[in-house]
Amino acid sequence: MASMNAAVLLPGVLTAASLAAPCFLGLLKLLNEAYAGGAPLPAVLKALGAASLFAGHCSLSFKKPALARGDKCYLAGVTCLFALFAGGCIGVKVPITVAALAGLSLGVTFADLAAGCTRQTRLVLRIAIATGCCGCATLVVVGATGRGALAQVASVCFLVANSLVLVAMHAAPIQSRQGQALKVIGSACLFSGNAIGLGWHEAPPAGMIGGSMAEALHGLGGLSQVVLVGGGLLVAYAAAVVAAAEPKAKRG
Repeated sequence: MASMNAAVLLPGVLTAASLAAPCFLGLLKLLNEAYAGGAPLPAVLKALGAASLFAGHCSLSFKKPALARGDKCYLAGVTCLFALFAGGCIGVKVPITVAALAGLSLGVTFADLAAGCTRQTRLVLRIAIATGCCGCATLVVVGATGRGALAQVASVCFLVANSLVLVAMHAAPIQSRQGQALKVIGSACLFSGNAIGLGWHEAPPAGMIGGSMAEALHGLGGLSQVVLVGGGLLVAYAAAVVAAAEPKAKRG
């Protein structure tokens, strides 16, 4: 049932994403042009993202009697990321090897989650865990090689993983969803900071809607772009919730 829903909803999701992408990059361009702070904007966004990841996980762990090993490693990992990005904000050079340390620490978290998977674990959560593991491995490579472009691959992995978990938590209590939403926002900040650092905001993607349409969307005013991006995300989220919904048990 879920696979059938996904097949039916996929064209709508792709269309919404293709409309939202150039608007999102346009918003980044407007933000970059309006930013007048002293610290580099990419570093500021990524530091905010790491702080949001920390706050989100703390919110999810708040009612636990004791933090599990995975929770401690996750908080340690995002603390390493915050130190790395905060150093860029204040002009202190932090070794890029800290990214590898973060990847290893976060990797313990996702490895524990993977070890706890059973046949009853929902497919959407399995995909999220696998994607998170890929992000951790990429972070280790970034720390070992210093290739900053790979950091965007890691941020995409974590954005996808956290978004899928949010979809899976659609029926969870509001506090849990808020905590997970903070983690999605944090991942989006990391993605945005890397996108600006790579200059993606200067070249709108053609996508499925054609170069001229993408260019027009990229050049819209800020409010119009916010509306289109927000609408696209809502459509994608709603479609993902429906596609990932578990089939209802038959009565009798």
